[in-house]
Amino acid sequence: MGEVVSITEEDTFDQFWAKYPRKVGKLKARVAWNRITSGGKVVNIDGEGVNVQGTPEEILAGLDEYIFRNSNPLNGWLLAMEFTPLAVTWLNQMRWDDA
Repeated sequence: MGEVVSITEEDTFDQFWAKYPRKVGKLKARVAWNRITSGGKVVNIDGEGVNVQGTPEEILAGLDEYIFRNSNPLNGWLLAMEFTPLAVTWLNQMRWDDA
């Protein structure tokens, strides 16, 4: 049976989704968000469980930095959408923690 996803009125995932530039795969991204913000694991390429954890505040701050680095106030988004990772990939790879 599938994972149950709880939704609250003040859902921080909705803040993330509103900001994220590529709007594909919302349900998978929400499941990843819930797993990550509750201290879950993902399986890496070697089949090992890896802790992927982050607070909503850390993730949203990292997203703001990602958007700042990849956007231009004059031209909008610099990366072509096909080179912008899906939100679930961005979350699972902890891209909010990129320096």
